[in-house]
Amino acid sequence: MLDLNQAKFAGLRGSANSWLISSLIQRAGRAVVITPTEISAEKLVKDLSFFLRPDYKILHFPALDTLPFDSVSPQSDIVAARMNALSALAHGNCQVLVTSGIA
Repeated sequence: MLDLNQAKFAGLRGSANSWLISSLIQRAGRAVVITPTEISAEKLVKDLSFFLRPDYKILHFPALDTLPFDSVSPQSDIVAARMNALSALAHGNCQVLVTSGIA
């Protein structure tokens, strides 16, 4: 049996990465996945929606479009998506949360 605490995977290309992550999620039941970029997080959400059953709730926790000390506020739709994701996570209504390291 695969020990997920010591497993290492390398050289995955294309959707193989998403397939592997979806397989691990199916074994674990729920997961938080952190990607290197916001674009890769958005792509992973789409790929996981394909590989996982429709009853899996997959949410994206987007990065803010402003810096912490900017004088402008972040876009309201981004703030709403972040609040929705955090609420679903806190109430156990989310099996998969995908975010980027920037978020």
